[in-house]
Amino acid sequence: MSTGGAVAFGVILLGFVIGISVALPSIQSAGDDLKGAREELSKELLEIRNTDLSISSCDLNATTSVMNLTLSNSGTTVWDVGKVNVLVNGTIVPSSVPSTYCYPNQELLIRVDNVTSPSSVMVVGPWGVGSACEV
Repeated sequence: MSTGGAVAFGVILLGFVIGISVALPSIQSAGDDLKGAREELSKELLEIRNTDLSISSCDLNATTSVMNLTLSNSGTTVWDVGKVNVLVNGTIVPSSVPSTYCYPNQELLIRVDNVTSPSSVMVVGPWGVGSACEV
């Protein structure tokens, strides 16, 4: 091997070492982000599996146009009530809920005003888990 070949090999090796040292922090950061995303997905999937909501009663007062829904939390997860939506005839309607969280084995009373002739009522909770009833 000639001197020029050894110098060329040294330059290529030096470039490789510098390239690795520059890329290594980015690779490690991407690996950490991927690990965090997998842990978050695993947590959300567990919460979806442990969510069990059902409408235990659905009463409409035709004279006042007020519908009262009683939602039961039979699962083992705590819901953020702000993420619960009520759909009447396929449209999200404003509702009032007296609490912030719904704990396991607890019932939640939801009041919906100005409801006229509902043909279908659905409650969609966190993570897209839902329950329907007929009025």
